[in-house]
Amino acid sequence: MKSLGDFYVEQGVCRTELAERLGISAEALQAEEEASVPSEAMQKTVTASFGIPTDYFTIEPQTPLCLKDGKPIYDLAQLKGYFFKTAFVWLFLVELIVAVPYFLTSIVGLLDTIVRVGQGTNPAETFLSNETFLKAELIVSSFLMTGLPAFSGIFLAKHITKRTDLQGNLKKYQFLYWALPTILTAPILTAVTSFLRTRTMSLPLTILRSGIEFLTVCGVFLLDVWLCSLLLDTAVTEDDEKHQRKLRLFGGWTAAAGVLSFGISCVFQVFFSGTAAGVLFWVEHISALVLTVAAAVCIGFVPKKSPKAETLIFKVLPLAAVLIQMPFTIIRAVLYVS
Repeated sequence: MKSLGDFYVEQGVCRTELAERLGISAEALQAEEEASVPSEAMQKTVTASFGIPTDYFTIEPQTPLCLKDGKPIYDLAQLKGYFFKTAFVWLFLVELIVAVPYFLTSIVGLLDTIVRVGQGTNPAETFLSNETFLKAELIVSSFLMTGLPAFSGIFLAKHITKRTDLQGNLKKYQFLYWALPTILTAPILTAVTSFLRTRTMSLPLTILRSGIEFLTVCGVFLLDVWLCSLLLDTAVTEDDEKHQRKLRLFGGWTAAAGVLSFGISCVFQVFFSGTAAGVLFWVEHISALVLTVAAAVCIGFVPKKSPKAETLIFKVLPLAAVLIQMPFTIIRAVLYVS
């Protein structure tokens, strides 16, 4: 709600100027000024005269959440919207950075193929099919897909704490912003990608398979953004009971998602029992399952009574659950590309 006094300050006018503009005496405005909100007749006259919204005096004022340099962002009621937008931009940039090397590799491969065709050599024998390159590509892609995103939460937390007056547990949870959402949405990606890879005969049209993958990736991306925004909101929750309840929900969901993802992988995985591929599959997925469940349970249900415990719960275990794929990728590169 706004009074005439608020109107004077925001519009830069005084009582005399307003009276002249409305064609009434200054004394006639005194009664309106004493009210917390002008009468309906006065509201209509003022808003029409100054060309401002008709609900100018009755709309609820917003208390801005200010930047450290004094510039407003959003009010507290819009904090979740701010977190969603920030998480969206952050995740989009991370995905974009991860995609750049693949794009460059595709361009280089296309140019190499064109050159080989022009020279009359076999276009299939490009340097991109070289064994050493394939090994390096597998290892680098693993780092880009897991290592870089896992640590990118540092920049997200730093951005928010630098740009706003929010603190709470934003920095403490900086390694969770990528780990928990991706673990929670992993069953969806695992199920769809595994189905498309092992049941391709049921989807003969390449464009259909690509469309399903694209829609799945877009849907999972938005779900990741939403989960990350919820986690950011949890980090700044000041009510201890509410804060712990949110952490327990995240812990329970993440543990369940880890078990579900493991089960889906087992159902769709095609491997030969007793071979190196089969052994590696079991070791990798069981290790990932154990670390994921351990991290989830600790985050949601284990007391954080010391700095060492917090380091283990909010840094070591989440990073280990995400980065566990990297050593297995290196082993896989040595075993299968050689």
